Amino acid sequence: MDSLDLHPTLIKLDVEGGEEAVVRGGLRTLAAATAILTETNTPFVADTLKRFGFEQRFYDPRARRFTDTPGGSNVLYVRNEDGVLSRLTSAPKRNLFGDAL
Repeated sequence: MDSLDLHPTLIKLDVEGGEEAVVRGGLRTLAAATAILTETNTPFVADTLKRFGFEQRFYDPRARRFTDTPGGSNVLYVRNEDGVLSRLTSAPKRNLFGDAL
């Protein structure tokens, strides 16, 4: 991932069990991100992201807030929680299956 010279705000890791390899090959890119969403959360992934200053959080899209309660299969890691939450709460709501999120 580092060879692509990316500067993302959000990274979604969903690589069918290859998350550890992506993390190992993308340390510089991960260091620049503000939020990372991963489907597979191994101890290696969790420990590496924590070393980069990320905190594991869960997000409730209906309330537009972080929570300590898991709400799905993905795990969200954020750095600068206030900044991320500000972007989430200020984004226009979208209608999804009859719910305004």
